[in-house]
Amino acid sequence: MKKYLILLFLFIFQKTYALENEYDSFGGRTISDASTLGDYILYYFNFFLVIAAGAAFIIIIFAGINYLISGDNFTKRLIAKKMIFNALTGLLIALGSVAILNTISPGNTVIPELNSQDYSEGINLMKGDNKTWVNDNVTKVTKNYDSIGWISPSEDLSAIYVFETPDYTGFSQEVFNGSSVSVPENSSIWFLWNKPGSYILYDSVDFKKGNKDIPLSSTKDKTSLAVDLFDNITRSIKINQSKNDSTKEYGLILFTEERFEGTCVWSFNDISDLSIDKDPENYLAIGLDQLSSVKRIIGSTEKGAQITIYNRANCQNLEHDESSKKCTINTTKTNINIIEECLNQQVDFSGEEVVSINFDSDNAGVLLKANNGNCQYFEKKGVNTCISLIKYGNIYDPKKDILPEQLTLFSLNK
Repeated sequence: MKKYLILLFLFIFQKTYALENEYDSFGGRTISDASTLGDYILYYFNFFLVIAAGAAFIIIIFAGINYLISGDNFTKRLIAKKMIFNALTGLLIALGSVAILNTISPGNTVIPELNSQDYSEGINLMKGDNKTWVNDNVTKVTKNYDSIGWISPSEDLSAIYVFETPDYTGFSQEVFNGSSVSVPENSSIWFLWNKPGSYILYDSVDFKKGNKDIPLSSTKDKTSLAVDLFDNITRSIKINQSKNDSTKEYGLILFTEERFEGTCVWSFNDISDLSIDKDPENYLAIGLDQLSSVKRIIGSTEKGAQITIYNRANCQNLEHDESSKKCTINTTKTNINIIEECLNQQVDFSGEEVVSINFDSDNAGVLLKANNGNCQYFEKKGVNTCISLIKYGNIYDPKKDILPEQLTLFSLNK
């Protein structure tokens, strides 16, 4: 052990006093012949911190595999558990050292910085040579910034609003793309996206500004609109379709509850009034002041999608069992009745329960609606094509007579 410690010390000593060399930047720091001993210590601290994190990750993966294949071998399982525990302990110690050193000397310990120039959208908040990348609304800015560097072009991001106080309150200044202002601590930032696929929510009908000075414009799913102060006040929505890519079609699924739950509607078109039944896409209307979460959909106009539903768990269809049933459904954008659709295929699903779904194509997205109006959205994740989690959602409770009744199949652009 002493031999390895001596070799490590000699390695650091050689690097420290090789003053004629210029080393690559690591963790936001570069050492050269002008560096102090403190600079070298911080440089190698960051270096070994990342190595420790990487080693812990590899050990956890290796031990996890050994645990899974150990079977009933108690000794192997115990060794794997100890390896995982030791790796996590070492990782926590390394991260704890970062917290301690940052408390003693803020800003000197750095886990490798993200280069904001690698991102293709949003803005950089600038303070000297330091940059903080932002691409969505900020409820509270935690530092003082000198200027704004724009990444997105004006056709995608027309402007931002900088509010003088948190939560988009107080006096606001509209900053157009290409312009710059200082962004003080405790201010808040509101993005006015105009890129394809972004959605804009208004607290008034016909896409007009209501009591809020500006609409909510975003490019992300919103599990809770309360964060952006738009929960239960949305009255109309706009969706920006791409003018240059006809293979993509952008849409939204609107939910009355947070985390994509409650009753829902979906649309690939603007809805000027959420209280009006417009067409099958907005049937039944979600209603004014009901919207609480939003799921974005990027549809494909070229690739079809297909799923198969089962009345057995794990997508099982037992041919020798007449009670075991499955029904295949192809791409559509209408709220189809499951029983009627399956009857068209000579499969009687009346009285049956949709228990699992198999994704016959990778680009399928499924919205199920129960007979009480509750909705849940599914799409393929990872390599597993079968989903048996329906019984754990808010659309399946046979004891309360809550069962999936309608289905919408989206062909996603992937």
